[in-house]
Amino acid sequence: MLHLSVGPQSLAASVGLPLNLFRCHARRAEKAALMTNDRLTLAQVVLLGTYAVGMAFGQVLFKLAAQRFPVSAAVGEQLTSLLGNTYFFVAFAFYCALAICWVWILTFTPLSRAYPFVALAFAITPMLGG
Repeated sequence: MLHLSVGPQSLAASVGLPLNLFRCHARRAEKAALMTNDRLTLAQVVLLGTYAVGMAFGQVLFKLAAQRFPVSAAVGEQLTSLLGNTYFFVAFAFYCALAICWVWILTFTPLSRAYPFVALAFAITPMLGG
């Protein structure tokens, strides 16, 4: 007799995932319900707006790094030049910091409400880039 069950536990067992994976995420359901019922606070809007400006600023830093990149040089010289490019390392560190901030913001802001602010960076970047 063929037995089909369609629960998360049977799905987890069929693909070899630990059963407690689903139980762990189920505990977050209460917190997720709280996040989706609220409007964005002024603090969240300010944080997300600042994040969008930071993303645009990071793009400008990467452009400054690219302007100091020797295009016609050999690959080894290009890599050496990149390792000595201060703008590249500042931009990279800045983007790493922004990634940490983004994860922190998503701990209390739903992705569906936060992500439209990322689109602001697409409008701000050309304004900063001149």
